[in-house]
Amino acid sequence: MELLEKSFNLLDRRLLLRCEKENIKSGATACCVLIEEGNAHVAWCGDSSAGVLSSTRVTTLTRRHIPNDPVSTII
Repeated sequence: MELLEKSFNLLDRRLLLRCEKENIKSGATACCVLIEEGNAHVAWCGDSSAGVLSSTRVTTLTRRHIPNDPVSTII
């Protein structure tokens, strides 16, 4: 799980710097899940979404990661 957190933090910082430097107004999204010892570790950035599908519903595991929402940083 630590590797996912470090990877997504680095990706987020690098994208932010590049967007600021090149005046890019759009971004990128990513979402992945690491299943380890019966636990699912979810990492995401941007508008990507992760959820669990059952026979009756979809349970959303993520929230939008947008720069102007301080709560949407690493959760």
